[in-house]
Amino acid sequence: MSEEKQTITKAELLKLPLPKLREVALKIEGLQGVHGMSKEELIKIIANTYKIDLTDRPELQVDKRAVKAKVKELKAALAQARSGKDKRKTEALKRRVRRLKHKIRWR
Repeated sequence: MSEEKQTITKAELLKLPLPKLREVALKIEGLQGVHGMSKEELIKIIANTYKIDLTDRPELQVDKRAVKAKVKELKAALAQARSGKDKRKTEALKRRVRRLKHKIRWR
């Protein structure tokens, strides 16, 4: 356990997928309910245990309702752009929708 405290960094911690975070958390003594915790909870617990400073890190939580409302607006604009045959605007709107959906799925 002391070896891992020295090797895990903030960047590594934030990039770890959920299954790997669970593996790291299972090595922490006295911690229970690891498999029921969210990624955000695991990151906070591991960071506290390994004394990793997360103060400058943006929050992982995303307001899904707001993002979904924005996606809905963008899809309406996308339909207009397609009907107007504006290829450049269509591609830009498709990219924005894809990025917003990615925010919801992977957080």
